[in-house]
Amino acid sequence: MRNTGTLPISSWTVTFKVPNGLSWVQMWNGGRIPPGGTVTVPNQPWNGALPPGASVTTDFAIGWSGGTVGAPSPITCTAT
Repeated sequence: MRNTGTLPISSWTVTFKVPNGLSWVQMWNGGRIPPGGTVTVPNQPWNGALPPGASVTTDFAIGWSGGTVGAPSPITCTAT
């Protein structure tokens, strides 16, 4: 998530669909989402405030048995 605006963002959410080619995606909250399922990544207390020009990244685990992986589409980033 990158803040391209001129004001700080205090709350945000990123969502994307698990693409074909992966068997699952798991976020830090422990839930595994299968292909076609929607992953929702909300801000947390340690990464919530984004000043103008700042960005934040997050890690997640994937299940992959090899082969082609599709693009995670659609991807949305929403300041809330």
